[in-house]
Amino acid sequence: MAEEQEWSNFKSEVAQRMGRDGAEYTEALHDVWRIMYRLQEPET
Repeated sequence: MAEEQEWSNFKSEVAQRMGRDGAEYTEALHDVWRIMYRLQEPET
């Protein structure tokens, strides 16, 4: 499935496709990405 993707930046692609009407959806995705990024960081 990853090999089938045709975009280079998922966040930009979502913003472009959703436009202003999808601002809340785009922000929700950013929240998920932030949380997942924090979970990937090694604990110190």
